[in-house]
Amino acid sequence: LDALTRTRHRSDRELIGQGIGNLVACSVGGMPGAGTMGPTLVNVASGGRTPRSGVIEGAFVLIALFALGNLVAWVPIGVLAGILMVIAWTMFDKNIVRLLRYSAGRLDFTVIAGVILVSITIDLIAAAGVGVALAILLFIRDQMRGSVIRRKLYLNQTSSKTLRLPSEREILNRLGNQGVFCELQGNLFFGTTDQLFTQLEPDLRKCRYVLLDLRRVQSMDYTAAHLFEQMHMQLEEKGGQLLFSGMPSGMLDQRNFERYLQELGVVRERGGVMISETLDGGLEWIEQKILESGQAGKVNEAAMLEVRDFDLFRGFNERTLRRMAGLIKERSCTSGEMVFAQGDVGDEVFLVRRGSVRIMLPLEKGKYHHLATIGRGDFFGEVAFLDRGPRSADAVAKVRTDLFVLSRSQFNKLSRSDATVGVQIFARVAHALAIRLRQADAELRTLEER
Repeated sequence: LDALTRTRHRSDRELIGQGIGNLVACSVGGMPGAGTMGPTLVNVASGGRTPRSGVIEGAFVLIALFALGNLVAWVPIGVLAGILMVIAWTMFDKNIVRLLRYSAGRLDFTVIAGVILVSITIDLIAAAGVGVALAILLFIRDQMRGSVIRRKLYLNQTSSKTLRLPSEREILNRLGNQGVFCELQGNLFFGTTDQLFTQLEPDLRKCRYVLLDLRRVQSMDYTAAHLFEQMHMQLEEKGGQLLFSGMPSGMLDQRNFERYLQELGVVRERGGVMISETLDGGLEWIEQKILESGQAGKVNEAAMLEVRDFDLFRGFNERTLRRMAGLIKERSCTSGEMVFAQGDVGDEVFLVRRGSVRIMLPLEKGKYHHLATIGRGDFFGEVAFLDRGPRSADAVAKVRTDLFVLSRSQFNKLSRSDATVGVQIFARVAHALAIRLRQADAELRTLEER
């Protein structure tokens, strides 16, 4: 009917109206006929387009019944059968035969044929039930054929937005296969969990950390929850951890996976699967664990770095370091304090002695895009340091942070007296920019592939 009238019906309203009509018909001794397509198609074929046409049709049926009942009784059954044949031919959708020409459409044709057969031999309600059952079986088959893993990357193939020092990056490149990140999709139920475990089984044997992003997962059942518990126990035996990110649990989202897993005991306060607020947070946590295992001794993150400890000033003699220390200012920021904002004018480069700083790009409607996290031993603000233009993003202290601040004007005084120092620092800043641009390219490639 929608195809014939170029409209879109409201299913709930139609069903409620048909149900009320059938109830009224039964209460006055009539036959419940609401839901049959014949009278409606005759109405449409005769030019009816609005709800008034249905009311008028019903009124004429009553008039024919009470005023012309004796005459209608003389109409031959064969004539009524012919009318029904014409209506049936009008109802038949010839395009379904084309489904037989393609292998992908033959199963759909089987469903349609099954529904037609049951509707003819039994009734419409049974046909609807058969159609729904066949559609469910086809859905399960398609889910089992597809992969629930959308992407799988090891931690030496992807990274968090925390910019790492070259020494840390070398450790992550070497030991990054200890952690794997998987983006899941679709429905996690008894038909797909075995496939998921089969695909991740080699990684569970060789990796210590597995991060599963559930942002694109539509549903989850007990079989999937039990599988996650098994995976976590397998990782925990070798000191590893299973992590979740992208957990849909908002008020407007009915997929509250976190609460479901908590009720089943998979997620608990101690010893259970770990939940990360964001994907980047989960990647950062795994990176930190890999760095701790790859470093000879645990780094004291609470200790403040001095000028000589930064790679930016690596290899300078004591005299140059003392002169540099005389040009640098110190600054401390509390957690959440703005170091600088987008559009601010300044020519300083900031070196993180302790703590970390988030670089955030302001968007419309008060939203932000997290560009990077600058950790201890690294620097930021280098673009304005080079071109002296306005700041392109916000810099916000993630925790209590201590900084060294070097302005371009002060740096120029040193570079005029010792050009070699200026060339070396500019070369190292350029090298850091090149690395960050490559990381930005990798992030853009990932976004385009999603």
